[in-house]
Amino acid sequence: MVIVVISCYNKNIQWSKNLPIDKIVCYDHATILDENKVLMNDKRYEWNQIPNRGSEASAYLKYIIDNYDNLPDQLVLLHDEQYSWHHKGDIIELVDKHLKISDPIINLNHYRWNGTNMSFYDRTTKFGGWYYSFLQPYLGDLPNDFMNGKNGCAQFVINDTSLITQHPLKMYQDLYYGICMNEDEWNGERKHGFEYFMEYTWHVIFSN
Repeated sequence: MVIVVISCYNKNIQWSKNLPIDKIVCYDHATILDENKVLMNDKRYEWNQIPNRGSEASAYLKYIIDNYDNLPDQLVLLHDEQYSWHHKGDIIELVDKHLKISDPIINLNHYRWNGTNMSFYDRTTKFGGWYYSFLQPYLGDLPNDFMNGKNGCAQFVINDTSLITQHPLKMYQDLYYGICMNEDEWNGERKHGFEYFMEYTWHVIFSN
């Protein structure tokens, strides 16, 4: 079974009807748009409203927490845009292509980091405090080049969901309830909040 999780915020996602998957789980951070309400009659869709915190990171974490013991064979984690600056072309075509590839995990975006600002992850900083409090006990210390050659912006095809369950449910719960739900709601001005922290570290979590 293939399930896609879409993190929604005030975007028309009618395009998602053409995704080549069995079920679409939408986590909406705002009031569901009238354009999207018509999709609620489609049996492939499941709608959930969650607090406007953590952007796509909160949607992905909430899905993992809610379905940890019943994850699908293949899981797709997406933003709410068919076309965007961080991925090349049509996201529907990208998903279709990469569901047929045997790689355990694929980042669908082409935006690539050139290096790592490790000062972000010093134990005295916000990101460092989060990492060493919530992730280091499970993942160990970060290598200095952990972001080199990696793509950002957090859209994934996960062809092996054991990459998720290799870590305990408590780790995801602590990230969601311990950090994300304690952040201020998005006001369009906050920089380098929880969503950025997770964008930089998803590939470490999913690494085998």
